[in-house]
Amino acid sequence: MKQNIILCGGLGFVGFHTAQKLQATKNYNVIIVDAERQYIKYLTKENPYKRRKNLLNNCTFYNLDCNDKELLSDVFIKHKPDFLIHFAALPIVWKAEQCQNIAQKDILNSFKSVLETLEENEIKTKKIIYISSSMVYGDFQRDTEDRLIPAAENQPTKPIDIYGKYKLLCEDELKRYAKNNAVNFNIIRPSAVYGPEDYNLRVVEIFISNAIQNKNIILSEDGSLKLDFTYVEDLAIGIIQCMELGKNNEIYNLTLGKGYSIRELAQMVKNRFPNVKIVNGLLEAERRNRTFLDISKAKNDFGFNPKTDLESGVNSYIDYLISNSIYNE
Repeated sequence: MKQNIILCGGLGFVGFHTAQKLQATKNYNVIIVDAERQYIKYLTKENPYKRRKNLLNNCTFYNLDCNDKELLSDVFIKHKPDFLIHFAALPIVWKAEQCQNIAQKDILNSFKSVLETLEENEIKTKKIIYISSSMVYGDFQRDTEDRLIPAAENQPTKPIDIYGKYKLLCEDELKRYAKNNAVNFNIIRPSAVYGPEDYNLRVVEIFISNAIQNKNIILSEDGSLKLDFTYVEDLAIGIIQCMELGKNNEIYNLTLGKGYSIRELAQMVKNRFPNVKIVNGLLEAERRNRTFLDISKAKNDFGFNPKTDLESGVNSYIDYLISNSIYNE
């Protein structure tokens, strides 16, 4: 018998890929709740929500804001979810800093609304999965030789931006709710996710879209900053593994577990577009002390095994964009 799973924010970038994987298993009735909100001007003319809906032909959709508890109650009562995965949030770090009221509403308040709606309607799920962020760690710790240490789940959480602060508050809300209502949960912390259907002006999309349009690839500073670039399909698989096999009430890093510099990323894009130039941009006042994350806990607990290195992921992403004429319309 199929189980009901509700994806709040299931038409967003990561939510969509997770919904595709869940739909393909045929083990779940996938119900998607999404406000279909556009926070920035996309670099593509086509509305991504429409395209994603067409690709998710076996899902049930509700176009509503998670802050609307009355409408949300109707959905929860009707479908009585066995599992709930919460993706819904303003998904862009710099936009959250610019629009802090919107960030509070669409990151913190929306998740509190979901938990309160479950509680008020006495709906008990088997497990709630909250998609948090590596930004909750803030600056990574350093060893005695001043080298950055890959962040493990037990590293102190000291977020230094609004996005990370609200994500951490949501983690705390979930822990409180789970304890008071005897509900199991997992918290997932991704990092630098990229791949098909990402239109949130993250660095991989910007570099590739510029290259497709024969524009320069512009580095911030000297491009030495390293990030744990994670291909979205690896993350989607890991989310489902965590839901089904992860130890209850644990936090997991789900990333590639390897750091690549921004300059390395730029060179990989240039390898596909040899005529494009890589140029240095303006120096930025602050750069976060970050590197890759420690994913050994997820590997040990449920066999998480990301397979897509950055070069393979970048090439797959480029192939997708070109074959669908996303930026050369």
